Amino acid sequence: MSQTITETHSIVPMYNDPWLESNGLVGGNHNSDYDAIYFDDQWASKGIMVKTIDVWHDTHCLKGIRVRFTDENSKMYGNNDGENRSFTFARGELCTSFRIWGNGVGTRTGKIRIETDKGRSFECGKDTSGQTSYSQKVGSGLLAGLWGYYNTSMDGNIISLSTSFLKPIRSITSEITYDDLPIGMSDMSQLTLDSGKFSNKTDETTQWELNDSTEKTISQTWSQSSTETFGVSMSIKAGIPEIVDIEAGAKWELSNTSNHETSETYTKVLDWNYQGTVKPHKTAIIKVTAWEGNTRLYYTSKVTVTVEGGQSFTFKEDGQFAGVAYSDTEITNETD
Repeated sequence: MSQTITETHSIVPMYNDPWLESNGLVGGNHNSDYDAIYFDDQWASKGIMVKTIDVWHDTHCLKGIRVRFTDENSKMYGNNDGENRSFTFARGELCTSFRIWGNGVGTRTGKIRIETDKGRSFECGKDTSGQTSYSQKVGSGLLAGLWGYYNTSMDGNIISLSTSFLKPIRSITSEITYDDLPIGMSDMSQLTLDSGKFSNKTDETTQWELNDSTEKTISQTWSQSSTETFGVSMSIKAGIPEIVDIEAGAKWELSNTSNHETSETYTKVLDWNYQGTVKPHKTAIIKVTAWEGNTRLYYTSKVTVTVEGGQSFTFKEDGQFAGVAYSDTEITNETD
């Protein structure tokens, strides 16, 4: 008997989410004695993907499968006896090929084989020499889940199996809302960039001058799970915590929202050219300073994933911002 392939949508209509590839079942036919396998009820639309697959098999078919998702929840279907093999996707690792075999007589699923962009492969199941394998459409390479049927009244083994892959991704955006900005001058320290002591021992007013420049590295990084889960660059929409000078020192202030990469580094030139006068028989002590801030902020983001074809889904995710900022220069003048 030949293997039977049934179209996904004819069995489980809920798997017609437009951002998922449509793949057919491989194995045997199901009836009222078989229960459905829903390995992807966590759904890609929550930003949750498959992390680990555990497979049990004997010389005839796949006996059981357990899937662990990236949120560490897991599900088990079928039997956990027989030979066992396990495969865990590394962060950012994408599936380039997913093939499924029947058992050769059209009653069960026989074997699966996974290949990834990291050059790794995973194969588990019966000897399928001479049988036809059925390739699944892997889309973006991100495995959202598996689905199919297993026998509940006889041996409990896997009857048929298919996959749910996310379609190729067109773009990912993350709109950031910070929990709180630092209060006052917290997370700041004051740097002395230049100084001078100018003594006037004459009877006439004299001039003083300080001018120079230095370079400082500004950095900002937004870290959240989906920056690694989806394997493509993410566009961040956020304001930047900046240091602004006030009369009593400095404070944190959020810039206008703009687009950013998940990690950015650039150079800020701090330059100064200050002049002043010293009265007769007086001494002026001048300092050029700037504020440096190192801050870490928690945030909530609204992540929007758009796949080829224009379909999109949105979910919320927590993350953390880390940034280094510098204020402009200022001077202090102490005259005795």
